Amino acid sequence: MFKKTLIVGLLLVTSVFAVQAAYAQGFNLTGTWQCTTDGSLYYIRQVNDEVWWYGEQMPTNPSFSNTAHGTFDGVIALMLNWADVPKGSTSSNGILLIEVTPPTATAAAMMMPVYQTGGFGCGMWNLVTPGF
Repeated sequence: MFKKTLIVGLLLVTSVFAVQAAYAQGFNLTGTWQCTTDGSLYYIRQVNDEVWWYGEQMPTNPSFSNTAHGTFDGVIALMLNWADVPKGSTSSNGILLIEVTPPTATAAAMMMPVYQTGGFGCGMWNLVTPGF
């Protein structure tokens, strides 16, 4: 029994490290992103495949501000549940599926929504500042 439990435990630990290594090799979304549609800023944090963000139209009296949480496959697809928060005057929520384009030697990273619900307004984001 002990040997079987040990083997299962080792397989689980090995699997966790393999998943973490896979995400470490992919593009990390952590940083400040700007919406090209309206200039709003989104502060994104990625830990492994989980992503959180806070977005606002402007720091003082924004018409909207929102948070989101979801997952990134480490390559191209970001799936989020988002909701406006009371700092702004809107009160919408929904789902976003975003296509991520990592940076290249000649172009900055960008994101574009391919599916959205709730009337989310941004049509494209560019990475302004990577990391913290």
